Amino acid sequence: MITLFRSFFQSKLGIGITLAFLGLIALAFASSDVANTGTFGGVAGGETVAEVGGTSIDTAELRSTVETAYNNERSQNPDLTMTQFIEEGGLERVLDVLIQGAALVEYGEKHGIVISKRLIDSEIASDSNFAGLDGNFSEAAYASALRQIGLSDSMYRARLRQSLVANQLLAPAFIGSAFSENMAVRYAGALRETRKGKVVSLPSALFAPDKDPTKKQLDEFYASNRDRFTIPERRVIRYVEFDASSLKDIPAPTAAEIRARYERDADQYRASESRSLTQLIAPTEQGAKAILAKVRNGQSLAAAAEGTGLSPSDLETERADYAEASNAAVAKAAFEAARGKTVGPLRSPLGWHIVTVDAINSTPARSLADVRDEIVATLAEEKKREAVNQFAEDVEDGFASGSTLAEVASELGAEVKRTGPALSDGRIYNTPDSVPEILNPVLSTVAVMEEDSDPILAEVVPGEKFLIFDVAEFTSAAPPPIADVKEQVTAAWRLERGSVAAKAAADKIMKAVRGGKDLDAALRSLEKKLPPIEMVDIPRSALTANSERVPPPIALMFVMAKDTIKKLAAPLNVGWFVVQLDDIVPADTKRDDPEVATFRTNLGRGAGQEYAEQIDNAIEAEIGVTRNENAIRAVIEQLSGSGR
Repeated sequence: MITLFRSFFQSKLGIGITLAFLGLIALAFASSDVANTGTFGGVAGGETVAEVGGTSIDTAELRSTVETAYNNERSQNPDLTMTQFIEEGGLERVLDVLIQGAALVEYGEKHGIVISKRLIDSEIASDSNFAGLDGNFSEAAYASALRQIGLSDSMYRARLRQSLVANQLLAPAFIGSAFSENMAVRYAGALRETRKGKVVSLPSALFAPDKDPTKKQLDEFYASNRDRFTIPERRVIRYVEFDASSLKDIPAPTAAEIRARYERDADQYRASESRSLTQLIAPTEQGAKAILAKVRNGQSLAAAAEGTGLSPSDLETERADYAEASNAAVAKAAFEAARGKTVGPLRSPLGWHIVTVDAINSTPARSLADVRDEIVATLAEEKKREAVNQFAEDVEDGFASGSTLAEVASELGAEVKRTGPALSDGRIYNTPDSVPEILNPVLSTVAVMEEDSDPILAEVVPGEKFLIFDVAEFTSAAPPPIADVKEQVTAAWRLERGSVAAKAAADKIMKAVRGGKDLDAALRSLEKKLPPIEMVDIPRSALTANSERVPPPIALMFVMAKDTIKKLAAPLNVGWFVVQLDDIVPADTKRDDPEVATFRTNLGRGAGQEYAEQIDNAIEAEIGVTRNENAIRAVIEQLSGSGR
């Protein structure tokens, strides 16, 4: 449904409008139970960290959501610790988003924005995460998904309602936002300018001391940099794997059950019609009429909207759903028009609609005989799912009553297996091996388990392959004795000393150049065999031409003034760069350049995002937000002290 954090946290609202808030992240990343109202490490689960109007955000919700965000980040960076995540602002960003979501819902309720049960039902039914084997919505799949992430139906619906309210409130900020042509021309010119200069590399290794450090120097360096040598936490995973054949006595669907399901889902099998539509929503009737006139003259909606800051969207919808998303009048016109026709402008609460009918998709009614095999397969899958759910409950009850993993394995006729000490990414510590492939889907869950955690039942292949697993041994992250890493510590000490000397050399070069000396002459005065000077002649557009990270010295060059020189540290003490910018060559951009219109549209969208952020700020100010800094600090202390 949503993959959120890395892109979301680039701004308060994320890229564009992020329509789902952190409660929905659970569908993408399995998390701990956000309904937990117990205590953790001395912090009461019900203590409030923020009051947003009449809504409270408690410590349990903040902690579990931070855990979700942290686990997601750690899937990309296995060595990330919770302390680092918090220090880099992760918890504050999570709390900001929770506050934002609560404020939007409070504001929506205050001003009569209502999300109907039918709309929420429709969103759930159309979510592929809840599809059964036939591709349609499955109650069993829905229940299983929520059970795995620890959310009840009502909790999930509340989160979904929150995201839909956000859509209603913030989407209009993007409609019609546009930049002037003059600004677009200047922006296009700036993107096409070329910069010329030089980059000098000063590797720390060339400036590092030749002698080994004394024992005192090495001990002092290690004491100040222990975190750099920390061995990540390790877990020995104990697990049992089995398949669906181990679940006995699953009854086949009966004729009565098949007929009852057909009658229950009669609407699904009736004749129906959906339409493929292209829709554009303009903020004013005049603007909509101008666009429609271009369409009448043969242009596509996309072409007609160029330069307005608007863009059409494609829809596949039925009449009732479309009416709820717009209104009855817009839906009537769109569903009574012939294929290929464009209707509008038609007004709804969202603006003025222009709609093209691209295709009409009619589905004939299907009899029980037509769908019998489909229903049988669905019922069989549901019965198997029910058996799995019952088995899971029995297993959990058994563990709660003192049963062991070995006893459950014996009942299943399966073997209890163990891994070596595994890192969070599945590698076995201090070996070239990794955990068995079957464990890969549960590694993110294992990464938050402790040695005394109850075993967990997981479906590796839905309805087919299962795991029961726990953590047999847990070793906290900690720096090793210096003797175990003396070689690495010595190398790091040399690099640090070399980095200090390289920085001094960079300062000497810059002083000489600023005093009128030629760069080559300044380098020769160092009496070091340095890498060749890198000559740079590059347009700004090259920085965004591919997805690779722009080298920091090049990025620095594009924020420097002409005829200046600056230094830049390389990461991990590996050296320093000296960057000299010799010339800035502006581009000659004309108003009729085709890319100006593209830049204008993109800038308009960026402006729309800023408008949405300002709306959110105003909403939070109106609703009122009170933070409990003591409770927030307590959550930070507990998370940081969890050993992760």
